[in-house]
Parts: sequence; C-alpha cells; structure tokens
Amino acid sequence: MTLLLNRATLRAYGGRAASADLRVKSWAFVNRRLMARKLGQVAGVKVDAEKLEKNLRFLENRNVIRISRGKIFYVDKTFDLGEEGSGVVDLAKTLAKAISKEIDPRVFSPLLQKVPDLAFIYPRLGRLAKARINMGHPLLKLRALETTAKRILIKLNEREAEKARQTTAQNHEHTAANIQTVERKMAEVRAMSMKEIYKFFNPATGDAYRQMVYPAGKFDINPKHKQKKARLALVVSDLHLNTEPHPKTEDLLRFFMLAYNLRAEVVLNGDIYDFFVWRSTLMRIREANPDIMNAIDRMANVLYIVGNHDRAMKQVAPSGKFGLNVHVEETYYGNHVYFEHGHQSDKYNKDSTNIGLYIVKLGTWLKKRFLVRKLWPSFMDWMEVIGRLLVREEKWKANKINSLVERVRAVVKDLEVKGNGPFTKENPLIYVRGHDHGAGYWFTIQDIIKAINEDPELAGKVRYCTTGSWKGEESYSVALDFSHPDRVYPYPFIWKPAYDQFVAFTSEA
Repeated sequence: MTLLLNRATLRAYGGRAASADLRVKSWAFVNRRLMARKLGQVAGVKVDAEKLEKNLRFLENRNVIRISRGKIFYVDKTFDLGEEGSGVVDLAKTLAKAISKEIDPRVFSPLLQKVPDLAFIYPRLGRLAKARINMGHPLLKLRALETTAKRILIKLNEREAEKARQTTAQNHEHTAANIQTVERKMAEVRAMSMKEIYKFFNPATGDAYRQMVYPAGKFDINPKHKQKKARLALVVSDLHLNTEPHPKTEDLLRFFMLAYNLRAEVVLNGDIYDFFVWRSTLMRIREANPDIMNAIDRMANVLYIVGNHDRAMKQVAPSGKFGLNVHVEETYYGNHVYFEHGHQSDKYNKDSTNIGLYIVKLGTWLKKRFLVRKLWPSFMDWMEVIGRLLVREEKWKANKINSLVERVRAVVKDLEVKGNGPFTKENPLIYVRGHDHGAGYWFTIQDIIKAINEDPELAGKVRYCTTGSWKGEESYSVALDFSHPDRVYPYPFIWKPAYDQFVAFTSEA
C-alpha cells in the first residue's frame, strides 16, 4: 500500500494533468538507480543506491551529467555547485577514480573526439546495463513511479516558495537585501558541523544562556525598543514531537541555530508537541527529543501558538508563560500580523470537538501494532487521500476552503472593529496559518489563496501565508521582516539539506 500512496495523492488532488508526465520521469529514476548500482560495482565499494541516486539527480538537474542507456556523460570541467552541492566538485577526477580499475585510459581519447567537451564512462557490461529489461521488474517499476510522484509533490511546494520570494523581491526592491541575509545565514548554518551545533545547544557544554525574560501578558513579537539591523521573526509549525526521536532532528537544530544567528524571534505556530499520539506527555517528549527541547529553551524569546494536537498546553501554561522564554497564546495579533494554528476552521478539529483527537489516538495506537506496521505503515496518510477521493469536489471545497474563508472573514472583521485596521493592499493583514500539510499540500494551498483573493470582502486585504510542516518530506518556514517602516513582508522558505556528491567513492577501493 505504501507503493501507491504518492501516486494516489497526485491523482486525487492534481487530477490527470498533474500525473501526465509521471511515467516519463520515472524512466529517468530507473536510469539513475541502475547507474548508482553500477558505479558501486565498478568502484568496488558498497553504495547506498538510494542516496547516490539522489546525488545523481542533483547533478542531472544542473546539466552537469547526463545518464542514458547504461552510460553516463559528464562535462570534463571543475564545477562550483554552491553551498547546496558542498562546494567545488571535480567530476572528471571523481568518476575517473571510480572506474580506473575497469577502463583502459586509452578508450577515452577517440570518444572525446566524437563528443566535444564531454567525457564518457562505459562501465562493464552485464544485466544491469540493460535498463529496458530491468524496467520490467515490477518492484523497480513501482518504486520508480512512487518516488517520482513524491518528488513532483515536493517540487511543487519548493517552486511555490521560491516564486513567492522572487515576486516579493521584484515588487519591493528594498526587501531583497533581507532575503539575501537569511539565505546567506542558512548557508553558513549548513556549513557548520553537527558536532558543533550539538555542543552549542547542550546546556552542559554551550555558552551561558542569555535570555530576555518577559512577564506574562507583555509579549510583543516586534518590541520597538529592540535595536537590530534587521528585525526578523522565523515561524515554523507542525513539528509533531512525540515519544519517538524526530526524523529531522539535525535539520531542526540547524533551523534554531539560524534563528539564534539572526537574532530572530521564534514563533512555534502550533502542533509542536503531539499529545494526540498514544501515551505522549511532555516528559516523554523531552526524553525522546532532548536536543530539540534544549534548542527551544536556548531561544531568547518564543511565541507558542496552541494547535489541535497540543491543546493541552493551555492547561500546562494557564498564565501564558511556559518556562522562562516561551509565551503561550491561542492566537496572536501584532503589527498587522495574525497567527493561528488553523484548526479553528476545521470541523473535525475545532476546540469544541474531540473527533480528530480520538481518530489520531486510535490511529497511532494501531500504527505501533506489528501487523499494521509491517503491512500498512502509511495507513494514516491514506485516510486523508481516501477521504479526498470519496468526497465530491463541491463538498470537499465546502468543508475545507469555504469554512477557512469564513474564518478569515471573521478574523479580519473582528480586528477592524477593534481598531486594528482597515487593512489595505498597501498594508495588508499578514495571515499566518499552519495545520495544512501532507497529502496534496500545494494544491490545497493554491485553492485557499485563490478563494481568499477572489472573495469580495477580503480581496486585497489579506496576504495568506502557510507554515507547512516539518513532519513529512517538506520542511517549511516563514521569515517575517519587520525592519521596513511601511509594512511587514513575509518570505517563505523550504529547508533544503546540502547534497554530498559521490560520498561512496571517498574510500579507497
């Protein structure tokens, strides 16, 4: 069932158009996967075929290599692939080293004359060289289609975030410098070793904590008295920390390191802790994720927005304070920015109902059972996709989108009545929401944004932003720029880990 999930998601939310080129792109996956195995065989080392295939894709997307029919073409030059590609990589030397024991160097001369500016690898022949035969293997074919569908879904999310940043920078030139500042700091953090970051956030080994303590009820995301070159706030949501170590612990620690280096406020926009998970408590969450909890403690000033999965925080911090540095709110408004987790418009997860809680409790309990874990590990994700497939388009939009638009209308009206508006196109309300993530994420967000922009009561008044999730493959964050006198500007980011090309060939064969 896991092998069908991403394709079902793509079809359910994007229709035929979104999945039209799926089969064509899956052929490229097969070629890379086979080449990863062959390179390992030729080099005489054990390779992680999945990881190496991703690195080959990274290079293919940048037109540095081309793989076709069991052969790999590469430009015989040194390339600077930037911070995302671990700097400068000499592909000719790297690949030549991998095949040096198999290919007579004299073979290269006549081939280079036929293919100018390209070197040519011809690994030893065998069954793996016959891509057409291997494509007929049912498991490889299923894996290719499923992986390709997942990458299409993720790429849509990445592309939308990059497009939003570019549009903001083009329309508002003075924002470009702060976008570049965040990107530069992200590169610096990615270049740090994890040993250094773990040491920094460890209370026993890190520098003395310097926290600014605010009394309950006095929190301001952008205090006027703060002296900063660029006043920024970084927003994340839906970490879903529970009784197991978080799969993105290292990326999350790098994110908190980024916030510390930028001296940015941190907004945790709901579902940070997942008390819906069976037997999940704060004590057990801290035991399973001590480094992430230490990093949150290290932040100078944190705004915690309560979500549906962590609504128990209202009982943990009834006075609005949790520890020295975390201020807990159900919703928050300040400086034309409004935060809420987003479950307020979801009929199954509103504070007045426990239906969502019981469903997730049962689901997470079942997920730990041996047979379910082995036979259907992705059944929780399937629940959402199946629900989307069974519900007519009109009914789905009524439940999902119309209820959200009604919620946004109510918030805007309430804020304007209280004298916080009026909101205009020149200075709109920045509406920051989490909650929506997982299946069909990009398609859902596009429908929401379109509905808000076309609503006669909201058109031009609201800039809708989503903080996505750090639970699945995508890792979303929003940077809010408070440094400009006219208005606040939001910049969405996808947290991309750096690639490590051909790590399998670092050891001598």
